[in-house]
Amino acid sequence: MNGICNLSLVDARRTIAAGELCPAEYVEVLVSRIETLNPRFHSLLEIYADEAISSARSLRSKRGKDSLPPLFGIPFLVKDIIDVEGRVTTCQSRASERISVFAQYAGQATTKLETREKSHWGTNWT
Repeated sequence: MNGICNLSLVDARRTIAAGELCPAEYVEVLVSRIETLNPRFHSLLEIYADEAISSARSLRSKRGKDSLPPLFGIPFLVKDIIDVEGRVTTCQSRASERISVFAQYAGQATTKLETREKSHWGTNWT
């Protein structure tokens, strides 16, 4: 397992393209490594292991093609500052947690606070 985890991107791509390594096997090994190390380092907020493995399995039928994309079979991470449909984008902030806590208590408020907007970048407020 460590051998596969230590492959460079170029070597992993070459090995997958040659049929010596299945993309699903590669992803499964990497997911296992992530699941082992992430509780210690807390590097990843969410891991979509099932989706990644399923996607990698779908590549089997495409491997025999003459022209493969440069990153064929190579999994990747998306930083949480990038919007991905159906996923939470936190921008490395715990604000979303605070907002959900605030939302729980907002209905208990007895006084509505007045809010004001600045009409322009001067000293005149509306």
